[in-house]
Amino acid sequence: MFSFYQEDLCKEFCHVYLLVDCNNFFVSCERLLHPDLNFKPVIVLSNNDGCVVARSDEAKALGIKMGEAVFKIKNLIDSKNIVVFSSNFNLYLDISSRVVKTLESMCPHVEQYSIDESFIYLEKATEESAKDLACKVRNTLAYSLGIPVGIGIGTTKTLAKLASYYAKRKVKRSGAYFSGLNEKARLFLLKNNPVSEIWGIGKRLSLKLQSMGIFTAWQFAQIDLNKLRRDFNINAVQTAKELNGINCIVEDISEENQSQIMWSRSFKERLLTKEEIFEALANYTVKAAEKLRSQQKYCKCLHFHIRTSLYGSKAKYSADETIVLPYLSNDTRDFINAAKKALDLMYRPGYEYMKAGVILTDFSFTRTEQSDLFCRAPEIGSQQKADSLMQALDVLNSRISNTVYLGAQGGLLKDKKYLNRQFLSKSFADFYNLPEVSYAIEENKEK
Repeated sequence: MFSFYQEDLCKEFCHVYLLVDCNNFFVSCERLLHPDLNFKPVIVLSNNDGCVVARSDEAKALGIKMGEAVFKIKNLIDSKNIVVFSSNFNLYLDISSRVVKTLESMCPHVEQYSIDESFIYLEKATEESAKDLACKVRNTLAYSLGIPVGIGIGTTKTLAKLASYYAKRKVKRSGAYFSGLNEKARLFLLKNNPVSEIWGIGKRLSLKLQSMGIFTAWQFAQIDLNKLRRDFNINAVQTAKELNGINCIVEDISEENQSQIMWSRSFKERLLTKEEIFEALANYTVKAAEKLRSQQKYCKCLHFHIRTSLYGSKAKYSADETIVLPYLSNDTRDFINAAKKALDLMYRPGYEYMKAGVILTDFSFTRTEQSDLFCRAPEIGSQQKADSLMQALDVLNSRISNTVYLGAQGGLLKDKKYLNRQFLSKSFADFYNLPEVSYAIEENKEK
């Protein structure tokens, strides 16, 4: 636990946010299955084992950077006995869901921001009560799930994010939290954090601000709002207001408000034939469709892309194609048909393709729309049957991952040229809902 200022503990604040950020989340999930790896250097790799996406504190101390290509650190991995895992998203999503459910059992207003971050909103709270809740959250997640977290407290979401960054990066102690509620703590927070760590300030804007002599969050918060509006945009104005304790980001930032869903991957090996690329593209399309249905949405526009490697001496080629469906849908079969049409237009023989992807846009929460005079939408009965089929597929695949496939996916997803997960851990969490029969069998044997 960590906090600088102890004054005004009983002062009540109208809006208080706690940003709960799981420490090295993917690594923490892997350590749940491998507790012998605590205090050892561990890294988790991106899809197809391309680069580093998560590092334990021990791996960070060895100089491994986020996003670093694996082939560049192969000698370091071998010499320092660094443990390597492929991304196991079924496991991470399961643990993330358990974290959110635990938070919801403790607080009525929880908003998941990402797979490893959630906001807790308190309508009214004192600094003392907010700190007590932070301690309770930290201890509960540590003891019930084994997930360490850092927590930032602030009167706005942006301040809470900045406080969380300070707790994790500067305090450098697992389970640390920092409260920026009172004025002295807020000013300390702004003056001791770089402008690059402000939520909503991207790399490009950060570099521009630094060229203007603005290096800290405090300097950014002092900029005249009219100048920010004139030189930047409304988002920069809102961020500055948030740093000064004025709530601007009050809308829901969960998946419901996403404007697009993207599923794009690099292949393990270069693909040459249209059949191989279609199989990969079909699998990516299936994943995007599952995510769309999980948000209870429909879409009409699908954007597909394929390309060769950007590097090397071999011939380079890239193509993209947009398919507009005649009606709103979230049926995987419609999307795979669209993928086939797009690939027929994009594919050129003679190239070694290394990446493909799909982006879904033009969302709606209902199928209600202006009908096309020349293309009739499916009858209501057939739509209901399609919805039931997709729901059944999602239920089966959610219980045990990759249980049911469509023909275009090419069967079991092992030994595929477009998949590379050499260091994948087992997803024990996938089997939590299976019937427990082994104990009863052993009991009968004893009798």
